[in-house]
Amino acid sequence: MRHRRETDRRMRRVLLSLTVIGGIVTAAGSLVMAVALAALMIVARDELGAQSLMLGVLALSLAIVAPVLGLLAAWHAGRGLANKPAAPFGLPSWGWLLLALLLTLAGGQALFNLGLQPAVALGHILAAILASLLMLAIPVQAARRQGWTIGRRAGTTSLAWGALGGVGLAAIAEVIVVAGIVVAAALIVSFVDPSWTEQATGTLESLGGSGEPGLQALAPLLGSPLILLGGLLLMAGLIPVIEEFVKSLAIPLVYASGRTLTEADAFLLGAAAGAGFTLIEGITNGAMALMQPAGWAMAMAARSGVAVIHVLASALAGLAWHAGLVRRRWGRALALFLAPVVLHGIWNGGAVTIAWLGLRSGSQPLDTGV
Repeated sequence: MRHRRETDRRMRRVLLSLTVIGGIVTAAGSLVMAVALAALMIVARDELGAQSLMLGVLALSLAIVAPVLGLLAAWHAGRGLANKPAAPFGLPSWGWLLLALLLTLAGGQALFNLGLQPAVALGHILAAILASLLMLAIPVQAARRQGWTIGRRAGTTSLAWGALGGVGLAAIAEVIVVAGIVVAAALIVSFVDPSWTEQATGTLESLGGSGEPGLQALAPLLGSPLILLGGLLLMAGLIPVIEEFVKSLAIPLVYASGRTLTEADAFLLGAAAGAGFTLIEGITNGAMALMQPAGWAMAMAARSGVAVIHVLASALAGLAWHAGLVRRRWGRALALFLAPVVLHGIWNGGAVTIAWLGLRSGSQPLDTGV
């Protein structure tokens, strides 16, 4: 027993030390990337056009959001190494967060209409942050009314993990998976329908020589049911598995540090990781809404649905981790893990189908919230 406690203490110190190092490195690396992106925008400002606002949002998020989250994680981990007590994790009332989100969306849309784009970039980031915190505040405050809470250290580091570690690892895994699927799909389609490859090559060559590549030219290629099937397999099948597993790794990391983990802890820590993940996704994926000035506020409001999915799915994944790690019932854990994967998959599947139908008709694609 004494040996087990000593092992747990060592593991805790290792994890906290890695969190301190990772948080500081992430903050510094994000600032360097922000400077590089800002320099690129200055050099290529004449060629960027409408994309300059999207890149500006990414640069601001790298300069502000990522460093703040990284340094918060490092700070709390450092306090953990010093054995400082952690206060309960809390957020403003969800009602105040909802009011702040609505005011941000209304004010951002007004600034958009006035052509004040730099201010819109800050409003876009703030809207994504408020939407994610709003969806997290609901379960946190409901749990507190029942006498359940998590420590500020665990809650904050889980939020930072979802935003930084979860997003980073998921992006790497998804790039590898997408590359493999694209190659496999191209081989399969060329075998099933050899004419499709020739048509795709001809269309891409014509688009390469056109100053204004239109979606109408891509409609014959995108109209294939195989394209829809591949998109559903990827976005509604593999992507939810990757994202729900990666972002919920906050729970086993907290457990490995020697912390006693209850079902309420696992649920709330999972929700915090999901909120961090959807915060970054709202800024990056939601940047597509910046290409639609008249509908930016509505598009960002619609992305609140994505925040609900990520927070709820990660909370359910937290229960799956609890069933496996604490109760040692890995069959139940797998069954519980299927719930967030299916929930996430249904949402993504609907978004992919809508996007496919729009692209097939050659219309402007919408930000469907994937």
